[in-house]
Amino acid sequence: MQTLKLWLMRHGETTVNAGLWSADPLHCSLTQRGKEQIRQAISEITEQPDLIITSSAPRSQESAAFISEAWPTVHTCVWPIEEFIYLSPAKLNDLSVAGRKERINAYWEQSDPFYQDGEGAESFANFFRRIEAFHEALATQKGFIIAAGHGQFFKAYLLCLIHGFEPSAIAMQRFRKEETAAPIKNGEIIQIQFAICK
Repeated sequence: MQTLKLWLMRHGETTVNAGLWSADPLHCSLTQRGKEQIRQAISEITEQPDLIITSSAPRSQESAAFISEAWPTVHTCVWPIEEFIYLSPAKLNDLSVAGRKERINAYWEQSDPFYQDGEGAESFANFFRRIEAFHEALATQKGFIIAAGHGQFFKAYLLCLIHGFEPSAIAMQRFRKEETAAPIKNGEIIQIQFAICK
């Protein structure tokens, strides 16, 4: 049996987090405040990690780069741990703030895990498949791993560790409630330790 120490670090504040609407939310960048948040976060890292995981999103990779600066010999790999984009950005682009909120509320009230809104969006069921794949891939690792990624992904992962990886209307409602009430903050680190059976 081996031990895996996993640190989940949410990226720093982005232009979207700061209130600037983007039709391409996957590719927004860190603000100056976001960079400072990550510098503060990585001051908690006092030992060399064995692996750095990041998503394909620039904000995740920018955040991971600060860890790589501190530990330049550590390998960084890209895993599909991107944020959950559940509404098509193209459909939201021409709506007012109130119109976007209405679409968001309607989506969560519907709570259909297999609904796919259109281009650039994914179903909740597919989101859960990515989370389960992340968990399964971690089982092949060992040592100290840092994943620099996204608050919604990490929040859903933590809930899946407790309640399982099966997508359902109940899982959607639970996730929405927890994500709204207690989101993972920009630059926040969640520490987990697993016993991995090989």
